[in-house]
Amino acid sequence: MQQLNRLFFAGLVVSLAATFAHAQQQPAAPGGAAVAGAPVMYVKDFQAVQESSGSGGLLHRLRDAAHERSAGQNAGALANAIVKQLSSQGITARYLAPGEPLPAPASGWLIGGVFYSRDSGGRIQSLLQGGSSGSSTPNTEVSVTVADVAGDPNVPFAVIGAEDAIKGQGTVASWNPYIVAAKFVFKKVEGTTAVDGLAKDIADQIVGNLQTLQQKDLAAQAH
Repeated sequence: MQQLNRLFFAGLVVSLAATFAHAQQQPAAPGGAAVAGAPVMYVKDFQAVQESSGSGGLLHRLRDAAHERSAGQNAGALANAIVKQLSSQGITARYLAPGEPLPAPASGWLIGGVFYSRDSGGRIQSLLQGGSSGSSTPNTEVSVTVADVAGDPNVPFAVIGAEDAIKGQGTVASWNPYIVAAKFVFKKVEGTTAVDGLAKDIADQIVGNLQTLQQKDLAAQAH
């Protein structure tokens, strides 16, 4: 009986050691269990729409945002807050500072986007640095872009935002991104609380649509 007990104990120790070793080999995502198969996500500062758009409207601004410097005091705060929220949901994410190159070899997704406001007719209008002018328009909308850095990080394969704002502003030749309909509103009067809440909403949409976005990414890279 003692011999059987010793064998059982030895087997238990070996089993626990193997389990621990396996766990040590798994990459952990800060704040939550890692999401299997999820790409690494790099989050850059969001841009502010600076002038009235022409026929291409918001789609042009979204695609061209990668070439512009960040605008607005909350740009970096929002990007870092999104990194924190993605990490808490098991996504490996990191902040990409302005001018910082993507790591090579490139792999993963680049998350960005634009701040904008609307005129009384609902069309996208100029958003000056720091937000829209006047206390009568305290809220700013946000659209999010998702690009595959292994392809062309300047041409997102998906946009997450208000569908009417994106589709209603015209099209861009040779670019037809997948659109995830969602409304993100940044309430400037709420300050830091608004940034955290907006970041959570954006992270929730990215994680909640992860499988669909991965499928759309593969389809876009195939063309």
